[in-house]
Amino acid sequence: MKLWKITLLSLPFVLGACSQESTEQAATEQPSELQQKVDRAVKETKEAGSAIGEATKQAASDTAETGKGYYETAKEKTSEAYEATKEKSSELYESAKESTSEAYDATKEKASEVYGAAKEKTSAAYDATKQKAGELYDSAKEKGSEIIDEAKQNQREGDGFPPATE
Repeated sequence: MKLWKITLLSLPFVLGACSQESTEQAATEQPSELQQKVDRAVKETKEAGSAIGEATKQAASDTAETGKGYYETAKEKTSEAYEATKEKSSELYESAKESTSEAYDATKEKASEVYGAAKEKTSAAYDATKQKAGELYDSAKEKGSEIIDEAKQNQREGDGFPPATE
């Protein structure tokens, strides 16, 4: 809408500029009537130019005010979004911190339980292995003694000695 006004208001300037030379020639021929028309056209053109200037200033001022309003609104909304994000991030951090702490404590407790159970099983297995090893050692010792005694006996018999009596 304002563009049409500006275009219509600038039309006298264009017409005045185009006809200025011919107006000067006509003025020399008929100074009074033609001069009055030219003066009137120049005056109207100046008034139109002034009106166009004022309209341009007003449009620029309106645009600046609108832009300032948009800027302030965007600034406010950005600040609100920042604060909301900051608050939510803090809440999420605290929640994660609590969950992690709970998981750590549960893991620590479970690890302690598993360690205790493994220690008991390992201790029981060690004791069973120790007992079995002791039995096997005693059995091997006894068997070894028998084999040695038998070998001694066979040696004596092979050498021609009479069997030993016990």
